[in-house]
Amino acid sequence: MAIFFFWLWSIAVIIWVKPVSLGICIGCLVEMIAMLYFVYLTTESTNLLTEALSREDLVIKAAKKSWLQARNSYLKSKCVTKIENLVGFSEYVKEVQVLRSFIEKAKANVKQRNVQKINPDPESLKKNVETQDLKELYSQLDIKIKAENDAFEDEVRLLIHFELLVVLSVGQARVKTLK
Repeated sequence: MAIFFFWLWSIAVIIWVKPVSLGICIGCLVEMIAMLYFVYLTTESTNLLTEALSREDLVIKAAKKSWLQARNSYLKSKCVTKIENLVGFSEYVKEVQVLRSFIEKAKANVKQRNVQKINPDPESLKKNVETQDLKELYSQLDIKIKAENDAFEDEVRLLIHFELLVVLSVGQARVKTLK
């Protein structure tokens, strides 16, 4: 996201700074500095994580502390007090699978009803999924899939937050050992 803003800013510099070659130079310079900074941050966090995993005494303490902190902030963002009360990605996957199988059965019943239209049986018509419109079922499926995707993104964010907290705690422990 930040790279996108640098890119827009560099285009603005190219447009408004005269002469144009000066604007191009400034824009390219700022973008190169930003890219080098992002590469440095990526390398530094990878190095810290590697160091954290190599020292068992730091790993256990940092992982436990970081996981509790990441989990608590995740629960707070979801307005849930206990992890057991949280509806996670796996529950949404199960709901989507159940709804998809129900839609397949409803479609099969609709096809069967269309074949029986010549001599419809009133009892079989009552058993069919006439009350559940397929359009409504598909809209419910769409809502469930969106909720499933949101839950997946939230859990990925939780893991990234956990990893960053481990890197920060290892960095703090490394500073303490250097003193």
